[in-house]
Amino acid sequence: VSCPLIASLQGEKEPRGADAV
Repeated sequence: VSCPLIASLQGEKEPRGADAV
């Protein structure tokens, strides 16, 4: 994931939330 901050938020819903967007 690019941003660890986004990953923590998006990651809760999706394992690759930040990476998918």
